[in-house]
Formats: sequence, C-alpha cells, structure tokens
Amino acid sequence: MRVGAGETLPTDYCGRWQYAAPPTGWTFYGLGLDPDPGYDGTNTAAKLDGAGDFISIHYSGAAGAVSYWIKGLTFVSGGVFRVEQSIDGADWSALAVATNLPAVAERRTLYPSPAARHLRFLYAERVTGNVGLDGIAVAPFVVPAIGAIVRTGSAVVVAVPETMPGRTYQLEATDALTNAPVVWTPVAAAGGRTNGLVFTNAPPPNALKRYYRVGDATP
Repeated sequence: MRVGAGETLPTDYCGRWQYAAPPTGWTFYGLGLDPDPGYDGTNTAAKLDGAGDFISIHYSGAAGAVSYWIKGLTFVSGGVFRVEQSIDGADWSALAVATNLPAVAERRTLYPSPAARHLRFLYAERVTGNVGLDGIAVAPFVVPAIGAIVRTGSAVVVAVPETMPGRTYQLEATDALTNAPVVWTPVAAAGGRTNGLVFTNAPPPNALKRYYRVGDATP
C-alpha cells in the first residue's frame, strides 16, 4: 500500500500509478501494471485488477465535485465498482455503483457531500476483467453567497455570483432573526451555473420576507 498524508483542495493526479509515490492525501492499494497510454492524454492510467483494490483521497475542507476517467478492461457484468465517500474514513457510503463499465474511456463527475473528507474508488467485487482509472480531480466546494437582492414591484430577485455547475442550490427566507430557533422557509431551488445564479420572483408576491440565505441542496 502506498499512502500519502492530508491534502488541501483542489487536488488532481494523472499518473503514473503502480510504482509512483502517491500525492499528499492519496492512497494507492493493489494497483496492477499501468495501462498505456492514459485516458486523459497524459502519462498512464491506473489498473485495479483485484477485489479490494482502491485509490482513496483524504482532504481537508469540503469537496464540490470529483471527476475522473473510467474504462472497463474486459470488465464482465457481475463485477462491482464503487465510488464512495466518508466523513471519518471508517464509515463509507456510495456516490456511484457500477456493474457495467464503458469499453471506451469516458469522463464522469460526481458531487460529494460537503461533510465528507474522504473519497474512495473501490473495485469491490471481481468476476473477470479490470477497472481502468485516470485523471482523478477533486474540486473545492463553492460556498454560495448572495451578491445582490433587488425588489422589483412585488417580486424579489436574488443574485448568487458564484456557484458550481452540477450542484443544486436552495434559496430560503425568514421574517425575523430574533426568534429562537429561526425558521427558514425554502422558496426556490435551481442548479448551479458557471456565470452565476439568479432566483427570480421568489418568494411569491404574497409572501415577501425580510431575510434571505442560500445553501447547497445537492441530493
């Protein structure tokens, strides 16, 4: 097993894999001989060729997205490949589970929980064939913040200048901040965009509020 220490985000790695020292925060376990060439156009790819083989990443701070190249190397249906997340590195939950893998390498993106601090690419069950991975990249979580609130007639327009495509954001409102506990009411939801996000006509004209906040609501 080749193990690295903790890592700050963003972090990414494109190989080499089997005989390379992992980057800070990364762990390589059980990897076979690197397929050549790599899937992202650089170096080589990683090969998981046995049940229990994995690549894991331990990072500080919240992750917004993890992207990677994946390919089935004569991978037979019935095998199981999992991408998992964990808060503590001990209890894991699935971000994605695959029993069929593409014969041609493809790029995939997943959206971890902001509470997670560990990611793992695990060849959980092997029948025949191997799993090829490459170009793994973890992007930091974008903390959504309201940039402007404008009331136009009976409607409210709320602008959030920085969000992450692929994640879902929820606008919430309340009448007062002095009551304990403060009750926030969801009034709108929308997907992130590269050029910012705008909630319009929210909340309804008959339910205008005084205070607003936006948070991540990605499933």
